[in-house]
Amino acid sequence: MAIDASEITIINEALNLLGVKRTTSTKVATPSASGYDAIAELAAESYERHRNAMLRDYQWNFAIVRDTLTVDGTAPDWGFSFRYALPADNLRILQINQELIWVWGVGGWYQPPTMGQWKVEGQFILSSISDDLEIKYIGFENDADNMDPLFIEALAMQLAGKWSRQLTGKDGANFKTEADRMLQEVRTIDSMEGIPDSIQTTDWLSARER
Repeated sequence: MAIDASEITIINEALNLLGVKRTTSTKVATPSASGYDAIAELAAESYERHRNAMLRDYQWNFAIVRDTLTVDGTAPDWGFSFRYALPADNLRILQINQELIWVWGVGGWYQPPTMGQWKVEGQFILSSISDDLEIKYIGFENDADNMDPLFIEALAMQLAGKWSRQLTGKDGANFKTEADRMLQEVRTIDSMEGIPDSIQTTDWLSARER
């Protein structure tokens, strides 16, 4: 996973907000190397981390992926009978077999009372059910062309707040405040695009509770 060339536009939008020079590279360089670019260095070191944190923070429609997992050949040492390898691009599990894991509501994220007993540990989902798991998750997305334009604007504003001190010597609180406001607006719009998922008691959950 890396920074895609299309994401240079997001980085430069953040730099424009700060009033500093644009960059054309996100490759890490050293101070002694020819053409060293401190701005590119900062982007290479932190952009991907900030982008993934923002992707993971909400169930963005453009980043949702559906997949079906089959049981792994190696069982957990104890506590559960089976394990399922998580997709390589997984950032956060949203739903298993139509059972919601986290729901966004007033006050933030919460877990529905019907949530089943399972655990994500390392790169696996641990469970006592051997059936295939149908999952929805937030996937890694690094193509700016696939991102919601409002997400891009909010991410650029957030990056400006994160990078302000290092690039301008000024506090970035105003950018962070605006980024928070924009994120609330973007989430509201994003949540209106489609029928909300309902909390269901599934065969998978019922079998666990017997």
